[in-house]
Amino acid sequence: MKHFTRHVDALFSPQSVALVGISEKPSFVGNIFLNLKKWGFQGPIHLVNPKYKELHGHPCHTSVDAIPDDVGLVIIGVASAHVAGVLADCAKKRVGAVTVVSSGFLEQDAEEGRRRQSELSAWAQEHSIPINGPNCLGLISSHNRMVCLPTPLPAVIPGNIGAVVQSGMLAPSILMPLAARGIGVSRLVSLGNEADVDLADYINFLAEDPQTKVIVAYAEQIKRPAAFVAACNKAAKTGTPIVMIKVGKSEGATRAALAHTGALVGSDGATDAMLRKLGVIRVDSVDDLIETAIALLAPARPRGNRVALVSPSGGVSSLTSDLADRCGVRFPPPSAPVADALRKIIPAFGAVGNPLDATGQSVFDTAILEGTFATLAGSGEYDAIIWVRDFAAGIDRESGEAKAIEAAASLHPDVPIMVTSIVGGHYYPSLRPGQEMASPTNQLNGWPFLQGGEASLRAMSRLIDYAAFVRGQSERPSDDEILPLAMSSALSALENAQNGILSESESMSILAPLGFRGPVGKVVGSAEEAGDFASSSTGRLVMKIASADIPHKTDAGGVILNVSGQKNAETAYRTIVANVSAHAPKARIDGVLMQEQVAEGVDMILGFSRDAQFGPVVAIGFGGVFVEALKDIKLLIPPFSDSEVRDALAALRGAPLLDGVRGQPPCDVDALVAAIRTFGQWSAAATTNVSAVEINPLRCLATGNGVVALDALIIVGDSVSETEGSGHHDAA
Repeated sequence: MKHFTRHVDALFSPQSVALVGISEKPSFVGNIFLNLKKWGFQGPIHLVNPKYKELHGHPCHTSVDAIPDDVGLVIIGVASAHVAGVLADCAKKRVGAVTVVSSGFLEQDAEEGRRRQSELSAWAQEHSIPINGPNCLGLISSHNRMVCLPTPLPAVIPGNIGAVVQSGMLAPSILMPLAARGIGVSRLVSLGNEADVDLADYINFLAEDPQTKVIVAYAEQIKRPAAFVAACNKAAKTGTPIVMIKVGKSEGATRAALAHTGALVGSDGATDAMLRKLGVIRVDSVDDLIETAIALLAPARPRGNRVALVSPSGGVSSLTSDLADRCGVRFPPPSAPVADALRKIIPAFGAVGNPLDATGQSVFDTAILEGTFATLAGSGEYDAIIWVRDFAAGIDRESGEAKAIEAAASLHPDVPIMVTSIVGGHYYPSLRPGQEMASPTNQLNGWPFLQGGEASLRAMSRLIDYAAFVRGQSERPSDDEILPLAMSSALSALENAQNGILSESESMSILAPLGFRGPVGKVVGSAEEAGDFASSSTGRLVMKIASADIPHKTDAGGVILNVSGQKNAETAYRTIVANVSAHAPKARIDGVLMQEQVAEGVDMILGFSRDAQFGPVVAIGFGGVFVEALKDIKLLIPPFSDSEVRDALAALRGAPLLDGVRGQPPCDVDALVAAIRTFGQWSAAATTNVSAVEINPLRCLATGNGVVALDALIIVGDSVSETEGSGHHDAA
């Protein structure tokens, strides 16, 4: 049983630190000693090495249990073979917490390393003493000046960013750029192998830490998915945003998919969907991690996504316009009255629009900036304003530029004005070298400066997205929504299904109580029956092989469209059976399904696959035979709200097709959203032995006509048929 959150504090708030393995030679532990002294840790520092009586002017103890005083945190830096002996001494001493910087454990992927790490985990559980590491770089708690990190640092600044990184090198990579801009961390921890305390535990702790306003993380694994989800949910409730780099974006799925959904979800797809649901902001680079975290330190959140950008350069205005789309930022133009007001302020050689070129004259005539910021902030047309400078530097609070920003911000505190630069890199103390500033600062009104054109725009976009996530929290459905009777019926039918690949008709009968209707049809067992059915039908027909062993009908030549008349139906029947028999000689053929051909519409795919870490993941997107080629898919973790579904649909590349193009009528999006939400709720409650469910195509008809399930596939258990191919599951 894990012992957590209250014990994690023992790692960050020890009254004393013991360093085991320190010597005269340079080492990680030796450097940690130097940092503890340099940065003013106030508690006792105990050195442990039986080879010495004294080091660096401090007495050296033979073992941890030989230290006469209580010991809060023990840093172990001895060879991995000796770590167990040190832990035995720690148990006798009843220390508060342990960090193992030593290597030689699970990272070696050797039997001995695995055994040693297993012993670490067992020891921590047995003694209820938290262990950080092994194979880590250490940790920092800046507010009590505890710097148990071996990296030489130019500054340690108490701040409000909590950092959890699996890679030791990421610690200084985050600390240094922040410190250069006068921004500090509350806590920083290098996780290493996570033998005991893991990512979920640290997020859980930092979400409640009053000194932490933003959490940043670099993760190579999520060891305990359920605990991780719970920790992120806590962070969402406390309003503590999480910015994360999660490496491992592989396209591989956990199993070869009979349905498309498993391949489309993939291991990283499920992680990405879960992070999005939890409000965790996923980024790809350390630069983006830093800029996004700094933006989220801001004292307020934008009310919406309408952004105005102002710069003293026409070139910068053009450049940022080009960057806006790929960075996810909207620059809506000002209304005619606001544009007229701005033209009275901006010189005639400037350009009124969005982005707005305030001209180089605004650098000297700050009345231009005062009027511009006041007009934009007071217009009610913008939720945030970005002021772009030429390179990353501080600002003089006594300058006209700063006063113009602060004046507008004080009159309109609900419209943040963020200062940024078009480039990143080295952070300069001033835009004008050699000019002393009366009151230098790197933030105005609590809004820290950003740097880098593209990185800043992405950071603003993520700040806007997080604000929307917080606003939408109240409408998100809980995991324990009461299931209606129809859904319970569909769940019962699923639980009673036999392991294996269910036929289309079996799959459709399970999905029917959820409201998924299919076209009228019949399975026929001979060419003559096919001819008779066609003779009694008035419209065109679709004919499809009826076989649970053929999940991908088109690949097997098992689908023929636009069939009409007795002779055509008989010929189609024989063709389908011959094609399938040649494609899969061992397949059991139950006949041929004949259905009325449904009216034109937009074909979608709706499915779920069970991820090994996070459970059901629902895939929605454009379906039919092109689903894997186009991969126009969005993933959601059920259950989800109508607005989440609408946002996912709107984010599809083919979204305009649903609105009607080239004379086609708009689709019944309301019916589609309702069907997807019902499917998601059912997926969340479905039994764990169901590996995949897929409706493809799910045809969305014209407004008012609903949706029709043209084909369906359910896989119970992990059954894989001998006749399985790697193609598509589809039908017209």
